[in-house]
Amino acid sequence: MIAFLMEIVLKQKDEQTNFYPAWLNDLILEINKPENLSAFPSDIVKKFPYSHQYILRQFKRFTGKTLVSYLNTVKLAKAAECLVTHQRSVLDVSLMLGFSSESYFNHLFKKTYGVSPTKYIETFSPK
Repeated sequence: MIAFLMEIVLKQKDEQTNFYPAWLNDLILEINKPENLSAFPSDIVKKFPYSHQYILRQFKRFTGKTLVSYLNTVKLAKAAECLVTHQRSVLDVSLMLGFSSESYFNHLFKKTYGVSPTKYIETFSPK
């Protein structure tokens, strides 16, 4: 799933330059590392030699998504996987992935998948 999301982002190219800078590819790889799934965006961008604002602007310019939006997409894909395959509680998954609250996690999950995490578990868990 993460590879699929990364492929989508990497296919979106800037019309003027027609390529991604190497640091952006490195940033996307960094975001997708399991140990960074619960990290704040500010913690991830600190690893790069550019200002926080510059990274945010360039990320949006090249990918069409904000860094937070992309990070949430990656986290929610992992959440969906964990809820079904690892049979963890919704609270455990939301905390594991660094969401500020279970209600915020539920809101984002439902907005993304069209159902609550609980309903998602009921629908997609192996019987």
